[in-house]
Amino acid sequence: MPHPALLTEENININIPDHLHIAQIAKVVPICSVLNPEETYMSLYNKYYEKIKKYASTLYKDQEAYAKDLVQEIFMKLWENREKLHLIDSPENYITIMTRNQFLMEKRSLKRRKTLLTKLLSQKSLQANLTEQEVLYRESKMIIDNGIKKLSPRMKTAFILKQEGYKIKEIALLMKINNFTAKNHVIKALCKMKVFLN
Repeated sequence: MPHPALLTEENININIPDHLHIAQIAKVVPICSVLNPEETYMSLYNKYYEKIKKYASTLYKDQEAYAKDLVQEIFMKLWENREKLHLIDSPENYITIMTRNQFLMEKRSLKRRKTLLTKLLSQKSLQANLTEQEVLYRESKMIIDNGIKKLSPRMKTAFILKQEGYKIKEIALLMKINNFTAKNHVIKALCKMKVFLN
C-alpha cells in the first residue's frame, strides 16, 4: 500500500459499501491521509477546536482567557508542523496529550517565575532594609558623636573607654585617677548622653 500522503482516489483500495455516508467513510479512512497539509490542519481545527477548548477550560478551572491562549498555542504548533499531520494515527488523543503537556509546561514555567520573582523581591526588600539600617546607623552615630563632643575632656575619655569595653578599674589606671572618680566620670557622661539623645 502506498504512503498515506500519496493516497489518491485511484490508489485507495478499501472495500466500502455504497450505502455508507461520507461521515462514516471518514471513520474508515483517516482524514489526515487523504487531504493536503492545509486541508488536514483545517479539518483538525474544525473538528477538535471546541473539544480541546473545553478540555483546556477544565485544566485551567474555567479561566477562559488562559484556556483560549493554550488552545491557540496548540493549534499554532499544529500549523507549524502541518506537513507531518498525516502521520498522526489518533488526532484527538494526540492533540489532547499536546494540550495537557503544554499546560503542565506552562504551569512549571509559571511556578519558576513566581519563585524567581519572590527571590528578587526578598533581595530588594533585604537591600532596602540594609540601606535603611545604614542610614539609621549613620544618623545615630552622628548624634552620638555630637553628644560626645559636648562632654568635658575627662568625661569624654572615660565614656569612650567604657564603650570600648574597659572596666572601671582599668579606666582609672589608664586615666591615672582613683576608681571612684573614674566611675563618677562614666556615670555623668552616660547621664549627659541620655539627655542629649532624648
